[in-house]
Amino acid sequence: MDADDYITKPFDSLELLNVIELRLKKNELIKRTFPNTITDIHNFLYETTESPGVQKLSDHHRPRIYKKKEFVFVEGEQPKYVYFIANGLVKTFKSTNDGKELITGFHRGRNFFGFVAVLEDKLNNESAIVLKEAEIYVIPQQDFLTLMYSNKEIARKFVSMLASNLYDAENMLLELAYRSVRQRVAAVLIKLNNQSDFTSKDQSITVARKDLSSLAGTTTESLNRTIADFKNEGLIEIHDKGLRIVQQSKLEKMMA
Repeated sequence: MDADDYITKPFDSLELLNVIELRLKKNELIKRTFPNTITDIHNFLYETTESPGVQKLSDHHRPRIYKKKEFVFVEGEQPKYVYFIANGLVKTFKSTNDGKELITGFHRGRNFFGFVAVLEDKLNNESAIVLKEAEIYVIPQQDFLTLMYSNKEIARKFVSMLASNLYDAENMLLELAYRSVRQRVAAVLIKLNNQSDFTSKDQSITVARKDLSSLAGTTTESLNRTIADFKNEGLIEIHDKGLRIVQQSKLEKMMA
């Protein structure tokens, strides 16, 4: 009947007021917007336990420090957690039959990852490795599923926090389909150059060549040829720390 609640007879005025109070608390919770900050994730997980009908969540969702080159999870494993990065940098990738990597994403602070396998109830279809020491908020699978399935309004809010990850993946696929190698490499360099997690103090892009080629959807050989062309055209500089863009406006025009 789409009713918010019900109360059986007989009841007194105090019981009625208690039910109304619980409904108002739930309504206030649902209206609240939780941005992607570590404090608000704590609040989100804690305060949903106050909502009637929502199972009590466990208290095991605490941040953990992952060192550089440490795996967060591995392709083919049974998923146990959903992850939220407080700070640091994580790469997710799939391995091909011949041992090559296909990067599925770079995840920085205020990003969720590892949730797709949990939602699909399948083995991890990618691996995750830390590129820069990371503080990661580990949310147990059951806690995440409780949030998603116990209340449609809470699920909608949680999905909205995850939507940006899917949007980036869709844009990557469109670039692979419709842009040339030069355009894709230019787009990757500009994107990384605009994000401090991927650059050094002198604005050099420090991402490995094999990762750059994977992001651009091309072979390492083709990437190296394109990088050499960009250098000869005066668009970038190459040195020991990596490469630095010197003519970003020209790279941007290339993608027009």
